[in-house]
Amino acid sequence: MLAKTGLRGSDQVQSLVRAIALLNYIAETSEDGIALTDLARRAGLAVSTVHRLLTTLEQERYVRYSQTWKRWIIGFQAFVTGCAFTKNSGIIGAAR
Repeated sequence: MLAKTGLRGSDQVQSLVRAIALLNYIAETSEDGIALTDLARRAGLAVSTVHRLLTTLEQERYVRYSQTWKRWIIGFQAFVTGCAFTKNSGIIGAAR
């Protein structure tokens, strides 16, 4: 189920919260991804809602659909975003 945040309902955009939750669920799965119906069940959302959010994330390259596995996996843009975090957080320097 979707996790609650510390924000009041009026301070958050529900579709964005849902999309981020889907990204997190996909990231937690094995490297061969997660099926649409499994993702919808895990998020507690309708399959049509999850599909709509995923296709939007796919257009922005945060997720992609694997024709081989028939599953959703993390996309290239999510990697780019993660790399920006390491560059801007000083985590690499702290590790050295």
